Amino acid sequence: MRAGQFGAAIGYGEDLVYKVEGGKRIPQREYLDRADEVLGAGGLLSAAWEDVKRVRYPKSVRALAELEAKAVELGVYVGLSIHGLLQTPEHARALFDAWQPPYSEEEAESLVAARMARKSVFERSPAPALSFVLEEATLRRRVGGHNGVATAARTPAGDGAVA
Repeated sequence: MRAGQFGAAIGYGEDLVYKVEGGKRIPQREYLDRADEVLGAGGLLSAAWEDVKRVRYPKSVRALAELEAKAVELGVYVGLSIHGLLQTPEHARALFDAWQPPYSEEEAESLVAARMARKSVFERSPAPALSFVLEEATLRRRVGGHNGVATAARTPAGDGAVA
């Protein structure tokens, strides 16, 4: 089966199929599940998700993600942006959309998903102690008709809310 035919059969574009086959893109779980179904692999491709999710982060972030997963305390100072662990999907998407040269829609979605997956550090038990120092100017935005400042705080419920 050619890449274009395979992509059409699983509901993805030919370009993405080439990137996954060439190791330039890490497939999403849905991609593996559809490929397994279309190719009649009996669950072998779907089972690869456990290995794939270990490498879902860009190479430059993998070591950091491993350290975050094991950390008992995180302390971060960020002067010019909001740290990835505190970003909303919308904020991360805006950053990836502004990247030059631009990412494709699929690449940007994959990067946003990987960044959001790092937030699993908040769900660990015991959770690491967290402290973030953010420059006030970085977070300034319009709030209720006046300039306000959003600050990140770990709530007693442990949900990493932004107040």
